[in-house]
Amino acid sequence: MSNTKKSSKTKITRKKIIGGNINNQRGLDKILSIGYEVESTNLVKLTESELDNSILYNSDSARKDMNEFKKLENYGQEEEDEDEEEDEEEDEYEEEDEEESVAESIASSIDAYIEERMAEQSTAKMYKYDNVENKEDPGNEYNEAEGVFHITNDIAKPKFNRKLKELCKDIVVTEDNSIIDIKDKLYKYKENTEEKKEYEINFKFKETTEQELYNFTNVEWVVTYYKPTQSNNIILDTFLNMIKNIVHHIDSFSPIPGQFIFKNPTTSREIEVPGCLLYKSPLPENSTLYYLQTDQVNQVNQVNQRDQINSFDNICSKIQMTFSAKAEDIIDVMLQITKDYTGFSRAIPEIETDLIINENIIIKIKTCVERLYDYLTVSNILTRDEKIKLRNKDKQNQIKQLKTYIFLILFKLNRFYYFMFYNDLVKTGKKRNYNYLKDLLYFNSRHTNHVLYTEIKKIIKELLELQGDDDTKAIQIIKQLILQPDILTEYLIEADFKTQEFKDLIDTTTIFSRDFSIDKETDSYGDPTFSLNSYFDFFENPVDNEKNKKLDGITIKYYDWLEYAEHDIYSANMDLKGDVVLLECRFFQDILTSYFYSIGDEKLRAQMTNGPCNIISGKMGNPNNGALSIGDFKSIIEIPAAKFLEGGSNKKHKQTKTKKHKQSSKNRKTKQTKKHKQSKSKTHTKTSKNRKTKK
Repeated sequence: MSNTKKSSKTKITRKKIIGGNINNQRGLDKILSIGYEVESTNLVKLTESELDNSILYNSDSARKDMNEFKKLENYGQEEEDEDEEEDEEEDEYEEEDEEESVAESIASSIDAYIEERMAEQSTAKMYKYDNVENKEDPGNEYNEAEGVFHITNDIAKPKFNRKLKELCKDIVVTEDNSIIDIKDKLYKYKENTEEKKEYEINFKFKETTEQELYNFTNVEWVVTYYKPTQSNNIILDTFLNMIKNIVHHIDSFSPIPGQFIFKNPTTSREIEVPGCLLYKSPLPENSTLYYLQTDQVNQVNQVNQRDQINSFDNICSKIQMTFSAKAEDIIDVMLQITKDYTGFSRAIPEIETDLIINENIIIKIKTCVERLYDYLTVSNILTRDEKIKLRNKDKQNQIKQLKTYIFLILFKLNRFYYFMFYNDLVKTGKKRNYNYLKDLLYFNSRHTNHVLYTEIKKIIKELLELQGDDDTKAIQIIKQLILQPDILTEYLIEADFKTQEFKDLIDTTTIFSRDFSIDKETDSYGDPTFSLNSYFDFFENPVDNEKNKKLDGITIKYYDWLEYAEHDIYSANMDLKGDVVLLECRFFQDILTSYFYSIGDEKLRAQMTNGPCNIISGKMGNPNNGALSIGDFKSIIEIPAAKFLEGGSNKKHKQTKTKKHKQSSKNRKTKQTKKHKQSKSKTHTKTSKNRKTKK
């Protein structure tokens, strides 16, 4: 049975997901840890080979791989320590053998180049800039428990790769001549120096990474603050420190004049790929690290009235923020980041409306959870004793955590329903507007819905004092709590899909019914567009086919259908510890753009309007170009500290709103049109059949 059908009539207008407000806001002090992913659009990380200094290789080592490297390194160290112990018990050696097999499994699951990739420079020094008397002095270093600056790679589709794709279009790959064999002979860098040294460019990618002749990864700097000073200005404080550290890191690199060469394997003809420049640092800590700047621009001097051709200032990056907070505080933090109290978003016309839409979605899902919980605890579904326990005033913090986990599940499902219904019922033309779910998740939980569900079940058992390992009662109450069709239809399905046109296409009375179930053997089992009841069944009883097994062929891989169906992907998901929730703010770049364009001086505004990022993106004259350059970083660092503290108090926020603006905001809040941002950074390459609702 299918609960959705195809419609080709409606065309829904959408805008980019854009955001908000980060300066000196009450409530931001609830953030416990914070990190930034700085994804370069025109800078490639290269590593010098240990065997030959004329070979540089590009890899796909990402942030999550660093954890695997640590496991292997720790295993090796433990093995050495244990070898020194002569009086070990026999059963302990058996445990060691088991650990070794685990380590071997980790290594084999990464790639054949594990040793070389582990030797890459993975971190840079990170400084506190705590010398108040000398702002140029980077000050004391962070220790590993306080913060870390990782140098990793990001798999994207930059302009550079598209240039190379055109050059590679006639190359034939055969079984005898694999992509890897051909690719390692295609590219090199020739110095324009007296030495005239040539560097071969090799590639060390995991087997699971898409292998294309033209595919380079870009550098991604990941800067994390594990124990930042908590304050209402925590975002700006850490952000400014982060960009200072990036500028300090790259300032040690100098250009090596030369040409990036593509060699056609058929004709042996060498073709220079313009706009590329290699950089090397003399510092010992950067001894094997090189950067290759691609897609250079030659017009930045028109902005600053000085020649910056071939400058590192032209490097552009898109920035995302990840932060953690206690479960009971996380929704408040989301609202503080999304709501623009000060009006900075008005600096760029399209931002203000989208902020209101994003804020309204959060408020709507929060209201949905309150309605669900209120109804259950006053209805006749539960006993009087159970209702009293679920409203225990002494357990309010735990109840708030419970509501937060339900909120996070429903928020992701709200975005998923829009993703599926739009792509299946509305989208016209051949090009898919939303390539994967994260295109719509402007806040993305780093915990799968199964992890959140497990926490919900645990809290329900604790509140109701349910003893033993039998979860039947808790599972029943979770379904009674969440599966309320009228409330879910009102809040979980967007107004775009409640029109007469979709009345017979989306049957929410079935989708949200507790009485409708799907057989485990059917293809639609677990799919929430068919049955949310079935989606919750998948948590407890996932499919056990070959696709859903780990390497051992026995252990279940996914307990969340969204992961199994390859919708909730490309995230380093993790368990919940101590009720601390980790979220990605995926519209953070747009927050930065509106904020710094608003408070920046004439120089910064000019760079953001007609600078290198505008030229690379083709958005001349538009500050909303989706990136900031290193030159922008330097200009932001020069902004007087007092400018960052403007706004911030609730009283002041209210004063900034004119009567006209208040009325305008009120009118916009009544509109339900969904407008979202299409991701530019990563594209889900899986086939569309996994995303489409089955007929």
